[in-house]
Amino acid sequence: MSGVDHSPAAPTTGLGALCPIAVDTHTPTYYTLDSSSAACESHVCIIPPHQKATDTTALCSKECQTDADCQGGQARDPRTPGDTRCQSGFSCQEPLPPVPGVSVPMPCHKICACNDFFDPSHPPFTCP
Repeated sequence: MSGVDHSPAAPTTGLGALCPIAVDTHTPTYYTLDSSSAACESHVCIIPPHQKATDTTALCSKECQTDADCQGGQARDPRTPGDTRCQSGFSCQEPLPPVPGVSVPMPCHKICACNDFFDPSHPPFTCP
């Protein structure tokens, strides 16, 4: 035996980890955010607006300045049935107003969002 552990790593709570969101409103216009999520290292759990159909679910996020800040997030394992993590990577987005009643980290701060939710033909979101 080599002494190397080949068992799967325990899931982390960093960018792209699964997290729960109490509000289940998948709209094309609003982000759903929870800035007190204990499931996330950053305490930010999001579901971006759904501009296109996806089975990707709520994921841990973090603040960012550029797309480079969003690299290295957890990705879906296509060999694992039922894995609903991000398939197409993350980008730094300016969130639209959140669903009313859901806490927000700071208005108009950029956050990492999974590209699975966005239609590239739509213009990027910008703060007012």
